[in-house]
Order: sequence, then structure tokens, then C-alpha cells
Amino acid sequence: LGGSTPNGITKTGTDEKKADAAGSHTGALVAGGVAGAVLLGGFGFIVSRRNAAFQRDRAKFDEAKSRADKAFSEVVLAAEDVAPEAATRLQLRAGELKKRIDSAGELAQKNRARLRDPVTIGELEQLENELMVLRSEVLQERRK
Repeated sequence: LGGSTPNGITKTGTDEKKADAAGSHTGALVAGGVAGAVLLGGFGFIVSRRNAAFQRDRAKFDEAKSRADKAFSEVVLAAEDVAPEAATRLQLRAGELKKRIDSAGELAQKNRARLRDPVTIGELEQLENELMVLRSEVLQERRK
């Protein structure tokens, strides 16, 4: 019935069944651990990809907003060299556009989805273009 071990102790049939059960239980634990590690690795990969995509989208938004802010600053500084009436008119218009730029930034901070929304980035680019038109008007006023 039983077999002998290297140290001379005889095993019974129930001892062999217990050893087989313990071995299969250990195998199940190892397989479960490997599966869990694969799942966690996959989840980590997905999270890291989403974070990388968010960072890219955030960079595009920040770049568009930065360009629009720079255009605003150029208009305000350039308007200081023109006649006071024209400077006031141009600076007021630039101020209205700046409010819209800041509003787009605040909305994007509240709703992260807007950071990657092409419409939001397009809006900032449009505002930048309008500011560049104002800068052109400032340059024309200087020539007068």
C-alpha cells in the first residue's frame, strides 16, 4: 500500500493523497498569481496610455492658449505707441478677446474632456488670429 521515503519512513495511501492535493492546490495558487499579475500589468498599461494621451492633449491645449496669450500681450504693448483714442479702442477689443481666452481656459480646467476637444483648441486658435488682426491694425495706426 505505502511507499517508503528516502529516510525509511513508510507512507500510507492517505499521505500520498494529501501530498497530491497539496501539490494541485499550490499549482492553482501559482496560476492564480500569474493571472493576477497579468491583469494588473494590463490595467497598469491602460492607465499609463491614458495618462500619456492626456499629457499630449494637455500640451496641445496649453500651446494654443500660450500662443493666444502672447498675441494679446503683443497687441497691448504695440498699442502703447499709437494715438490714445486708437490705442484705447484696440486695447478694449483685445481685452474682450482675452476674457474669452481665459474663459476657455477655465472651462477646460473644470472639464478635462475640453482639453482634447478640437473645437476648444480651434476656438483658441481663432482668438489668436483675431488678436493678430488687431496687431495688424495697431501697425497700420502707427503709420498714420
